Amino acid sequence: MSTETKNKNKNKSSDRSSPSNRSRSKLSSKTNEEDEEEDIDEDIMPRRENSIQVCPSTHNIIAAVTFHDGYIFRQLMHFLESNFECVPMCFTENGIFLSGGNDINSLVCKNFFDKNELLEYKLDMEKINDPVNGCHMININLKEYYNQIKGIAKKESISLCQYEKRQDIVFITSYGGNDTNDGYDILKTEDFTNKCYDTTEVDSIQEANSKTTLLSFALACKKSAKIKRVNSTFKLSKTNCKIISKNEVGTTSSIADWGFCKRKKTVVFYETLVNSKILKKLEKISNLNTNGVIRMYCNSDGIIRLETKLGTMGHTCIYLIDPTVIDIK
Repeated sequence: MSTETKNKNKNKSSDRSSPSNRSRSKLSSKTNEEDEEEDIDEDIMPRRENSIQVCPSTHNIIAAVTFHDGYIFRQLMHFLESNFECVPMCFTENGIFLSGGNDINSLVCKNFFDKNELLEYKLDMEKINDPVNGCHMININLKEYYNQIKGIAKKESISLCQYEKRQDIVFITSYGGNDTNDGYDILKTEDFTNKCYDTTEVDSIQEANSKTTLLSFALACKKSAKIKRVNSTFKLSKTNCKIISKNEVGTTSSIADWGFCKRKKTVVFYETLVNSKILKKLEKISNLNTNGVIRMYCNSDGIIRLETKLGTMGHTCIYLIDPTVIDIK
């Protein structure tokens, strides 16, 4: 390669990380609110070809993914960051798994992205940081991550990658839509405690008790959350689901009803109390799958599994739990 060509390539790399670009390179840290400039090796910098994000040379990469439906992924991150402090990304041979719960274990969310449904997915099994469990864990601050991607619109994609030389950071890029973004963002990884939530029993249910559109479910949660009472009651039979909300004096009530219920005394209902603050958070899950369907699973008091797809990339399971009845630790 000639000296002139090398200089041109070097100038192109410099232009990508220049502060004059529309999206400049940033380093976000929980302990440092100001952006810091990082000296990043050129051979691990993200590159573009024809306005599409591509991986750098593969000898440096540990894990990389492109979520082609960046808008759906952004909506998921918004739901997670508004409910949980820590949701590490677990890269496996089959895809990406994310799991998180709130402080009192009354709300848990498990998400899976199938690698076959993702535009790009790379994982070097020889370099993973958790060989015992056969996975590579990446944890970044959820609120900082969401702040970086909250401008993602429909028809835009998000890429995330980590390299062997810098396992303390991840690169984030976006592309598509009406704008061309030639920059990249950088976030530091954070230490975490990996928590496991035992939902084996409710996960074993194959047939849904009831199902409805995500929009109908979200509207019912919104209506129930407006009733001035701490908790609402979810009642599920084998073929029916009800959300019942009443105020303290009984002058106002709201009932959402899906499925078919036999009018017999022998019908068994399982009940779960759900805090109104959680119901309010569930208002926005309709954004996870436009015109999608949500399925409800239950076979005992105190826990319900809600399942829906994440666009075409994967699926999410949201668990509503009464911690006074069920312990999922």
